[in-house]
Amino acid sequence: MKILQVGKFYAPQRGGMETVVQSLAEGLVELGHDVEVLCFGRTRKEVREQVGGVTVTRVPTLGTVLSQPLAPALGRALRRRAAEADVVHIHCPNPLAEYAALRVPPDVPMVCTFHADVTRQRLLLPAYRLLALRFLDRCHRVVAASREQIEHSEVLAPFAGKCLVVPFGLDATRFLVKPRLLRRSIALRREHGTFALFVGRLVGYKGLPVLLEAMQGLPFSLLIAGDGPLRGELERQIADSGLGGRVHLLGELDDAELRAHYHACRVLTLPSRTRAEAFGMVLLEAMAFGKPLVTSRLPTGVVSVNRHDANGLTVPPDDPAALRRALRRVLVNDTFANRLGSCGRMRFETEFTTEAMLAGYEAVYESAVGCNTRSYARTTPAT
Repeated sequence: MKILQVGKFYAPQRGGMETVVQSLAEGLVELGHDVEVLCFGRTRKEVREQVGGVTVTRVPTLGTVLSQPLAPALGRALRRRAAEADVVHIHCPNPLAEYAALRVPPDVPMVCTFHADVTRQRLLLPAYRLLALRFLDRCHRVVAASREQIEHSEVLAPFAGKCLVVPFGLDATRFLVKPRLLRRSIALRREHGTFALFVGRLVGYKGLPVLLEAMQGLPFSLLIAGDGPLRGELERQIADSGLGGRVHLLGELDDAELRAHYHACRVLTLPSRTRAEAFGMVLLEAMAFGKPLVTSRLPTGVVSVNRHDANGLTVPPDDPAALRRALRRVLVNDTFANRLGSCGRMRFETEFTTEAMLAGYEAVYESAVGCNTRSYARTTPAT
């Protein structure tokens, strides 16, 4: 099957959506499908290249406004490639791509993965909601990563009948503990002792000010991996709170260094505040290393990944005292932390692998194509 994936960015750019698109694209290629990824570039020239066996086209981008890349060439590029595809798969939210998709002929099978609700840019939400409703109506199948996301999303509610759940997954081989990783992990533990880890963009909905407040009174370190517009504000809060010796802003880490930090930490925490945190791919990465989770109790896929008192603890959002208590329980009790982490690793292996995700999406594509009269020539799966 010839599959066109449309996302915001692609590797080496990082993010939850980018991780999903890359895992899906590379996995589908290994299964014998012909996959192209269409995404925004970082320059004003089109770039077409091979990345991990996947054809990636990065359209020229003029800049970014309110988190939306401005790329007038996307519409033409999408229509041209959609005409050659058996199915088009749009990853949302991505307003420009959603608008461009409305101009793709209706006989082209179209699938959407709805990664998260838009909760910022409140003044523009009514206009975006109208666009999203038109786009979702155009799609033949809509995929969410959890049942909770479908049940609590205002945008998805009218389309529940064509929504399907396919949990995100990761390649377990990425998380093998090799000697170099182990040496680096040991060095991190010697340097920081027992520590909690946060991984993600430094943006408002991630709840980092709440996390810093929760760390006051805990005799442990917190390492924050990621960058973003709140860095300056967080640096000031760390200094004002006297946390400078225990809380460290690491910036963006490369893949090897990030995996070493996952392996070395006692717990991964994700204290997000809104439904913009729809799933949390970093939770799966921590579970792959057998780490317990401490997260906010949100009406999204986060609670389906982190089951309270099974593979982690959940607390109300915006509650630093509750977050502090949960972190303390895990940080001071090796036996408890190991029990949660072992459960998480087992759940990762049975529920959140790339293989399970790929099988789910192949079924979705077959279903979407079945809604149309267009035929396709399926390629022979690789052996």
